[in-house]
Parts: sequence; C-alpha cells; structure tokens
Amino acid sequence: RVPIVSALGAGGKIDPTKVTFGDISETEMDPMAEFIRRRLKKQFGIESGIGCVFSTERPNYNAIKESDSSMYKRSYYGTVSYMP
Repeated sequence: RVPIVSALGAGGKIDPTKVTFGDISETEMDPMAEFIRRRLKKQFGIESGIGCVFSTERPNYNAIKESDSSMYKRSYYGTVSYMP
C-alpha cells in the first residue's frame, strides 16, 4: 500500500477558515473532488480511504475567466499558490 493525500481544487474560493482535511468521500462544494471521486469509483472501485485537503466553501462562479481557447481550455479560475 502507498499512502496518498490529495489537495483538491481551490479555484474561486477565498475563505481559509473553510479549508479542512478529511476523507475524499466527505468532500463537498468541490467540482474537482467530484470528478476524482467518480473516476476512482469507476476505474478502481475506490469510494473512500483517501485523505484530502479541501474547502467546504461554495465556489464563486463569477470568478471564472474566459480564455482564448488555446490548449483546449475555454475558461479558468486563475492560478495562485495560496489562499488569502
């Protein structure tokens, strides 16, 4: 067994008091976590047992920026290496 901890999406989120650690099955308000949960279940039959850092804050969808569609991306949240 290999220990795994995942850091999930923080795009459109700014409240550091909402950041928490828990099992991937406990994530909420995180579209990236939802995608990963579905993929883990479909490909590997894994529904829980993976620790992750995530925010329970609802994403601010007004923070989405349109891109020039290069690299097949229509939009992005912007990238920062921290939460204020």
